[in-house]
Amino acid sequence: MVSVEISAVESLGLGELKVRCGASQVTGVQIDSRRVVAGDLFVAVGDTGWKYVADALERGASATLIPQDNHAALAELGRLARDQSSAQVVAITGSVGKTTTKDIAAALVAPHKRVVAAEASYNNELG
Repeated sequence: MVSVEISAVESLGLGELKVRCGASQVTGVQIDSRRVVAGDLFVAVGDTGWKYVADALERGASATLIPQDNHAALAELGRLARDQSSAQVVAITGSVGKTTTKDIAAALVAPHKRVVAAEASYNNELG
């Protein structure tokens, strides 16, 4: 897990950031308030994302962000987390077979390295 200081998120100027009192870092990012766990940053994407800010805070989000630009904000947050990680990344693209290829690649590497792979296919614009 990569922790990111909230002050680093704030310095990016991505939009309206609301921080839980006493929170100093985030340990994950969610765009679905139902998946928020303690320590997450909830990014309220889409036209109605702001409606779920209170729900995310109730579920324990360290902070919430209503971004000015959804894609730019998520890209910058990803860059911020990647800059703090030494993990090697494999990207699999294409129109057919990505999930199967991801599963096979993870299975082949797992005996040799610690592997983190998406637990499901998030085949959507922001998934």
